[in-house]
Amino acid sequence: NQAHGHWVLLSWCEKFALMFDEELTEQTIVLTDISFETLLSICRYLYTDECDITLENSIILLKAADLYGIERLKAQCEHVIASSIND
Repeated sequence: NQAHGHWVLLSWCEKFALMFDEELTEQTIVLTDISFETLLSICRYLYTDECDITLENSIILLKAADLYGIERLKAQCEHVIASSIND
């Protein structure tokens, strides 16, 4: 699967920015550390500032947010996890 529109990724995530050359020509970046579904969730979050964070996906999203330095998403995932512990 392919995801396009890396301009948003570059502006919100330093790790993604480092993956692309300065000229931003056609490039293929292979991500082996997260699933395509997780990447789609991250992209959706970066484009819309919204993400459907559930207890079921919070751990994987937290790991990805930490890996890619997306602090706000990381905090939201931590909140979901902490809320489930307190319930």
